Amino acid sequence: MRLTKSDTLPNSHHTKLYLFSSLTKFDHLMPARLNDTHTIFPMSLKPSTGRKRRFGAAGVINLVSTNIILQLLLASQLTPIVTATLISQAYNGIFGYSIYGKWVFKSKNLLHLPNQLSYTALMTSIWILNMLGIQALSSSAVGLSRNWAALAMIMPLAMISYVIQKLAIFRT
Repeated sequence: MRLTKSDTLPNSHHTKLYLFSSLTKFDHLMPARLNDTHTIFPMSLKPSTGRKRRFGAAGVINLVSTNIILQLLLASQLTPIVTATLISQAYNGIFGYSIYGKWVFKSKNLLHLPNQLSYTALMTSIWILNMLGIQALSSSAVGLSRNWAALAMIMPLAMISYVIQKLAIFRT
């Protein structure tokens, strides 16, 4: 695609562009001047907001603290899987709603009841999936310990959680 200074792009405020001149064999290393004709190389469709990095950092904090609770409860052998996952998920939900809502998705509607109900429904679903996953993976058919089964459930549940929070709960 060739552009001149007078050309504009649709939704250009949503497109991160790098412009390069092709006057010499070394010009591809230097940004072009805006009054020349340029070849345009779109590097991304949207500017990076850092949301995934913030979700990752908040997730690590939430994951470590939640899994310490879960691992201790599961290791005690006195707590059934249902109770252990419920307690850790309750902590995860309370802590997560505030950190993901405020810091990751920068939502201004944390006190908005529909958001709270949607997040509660998500946490309930994640709890059920976690409980069923740990039970299935720690069954005699698979044979993992309850603790290893809980660790195996982390990544799939985190991906589900991120997508639903981004698209349905903290829409930005």
